[in-house]
Amino acid sequence: MKQDIEVASRIEREKIIQELHVAYKIHKDSKHYIISSAAIQKYAVPLFKAGAEWQARQMAWVNVNDKMPEDGIDVDERTIFAHTKNVIVLYKNGCVGKGKRIYIDNKKGWQWSCLKGEDITHWMYYPN
Repeated sequence: MKQDIEVASRIEREKIIQELHVAYKIHKDSKHYIISSAAIQKYAVPLFKAGAEWQARQMAWVNVNDKMPEDGIDVDERTIFAHTKNVIVLYKNGCVGKGKRIYIDNKKGWQWSCLKGEDITHWMYYPN
């Protein structure tokens, strides 16, 4: 993901520089062009990356290999049914949906309540 952010930030920086270049052709203000271009070159990528990292923290996707929503819910052989809160799920094809984990019995264990549960790669709690 870090490489994706790096590439995206550089693409956005180039778009801004192109817009600045078009404005320069119209207004012919070389001092403004030089100052603005230098500021964009210096700050655009770090600011874009900082914004993307902030957003990633706000949307705290949890990898299903690291943790599951049911972690911390106690069940035993007498438990007939249990479930987690609804969570937002991310499928490997990039689609986002709603789901929760349900516990039917000791034999089946915890399962996703939604279709294609095996395709879920990440999940997160609903924001407050």
